[in-house]
Amino acid sequence: DLVERFIQAVGVYPTGTIVQLNNDRIGVVLSHRPDRRLWPKVMVVADANRRPLKEGEIIDLAQYNESQTNNDTIAISGCLPFGVDGVDPSGYSVREPEVQSGRWSLKKLFSAKAG
Repeated sequence: DLVERFIQAVGVYPTGTIVQLNNDRIGVVLSHRPDRRLWPKVMVVADANRRPLKEGEIIDLAQYNESQTNNDTIAISGCLPFGVDGVDPSGYSVREPEVQSGRWSLKKLFSAKAG
């Protein structure tokens, strides 16, 4: 019961977790939905060859996967240690279509949480 409550509060993949996607891209978990715990919102920061992207790309896995067939879904295949291949989420600017200005900085988000 306690573990279930913890997972409901924090999610299976807590915010800030570095993950490998089933398409070999690397991302950072930004948020999760209680109804779709295995499909959080992820910022993709490296391509399938582990080359860092110049700009992070946000994918809401739950929203994206709702319209896909089983073969086309994007899922988390595992967690990676912080700093793997030089991945530092605080250094990315992010583009997200639904954000009015179009860009925001993850560094600002992390520093706001720390303060």
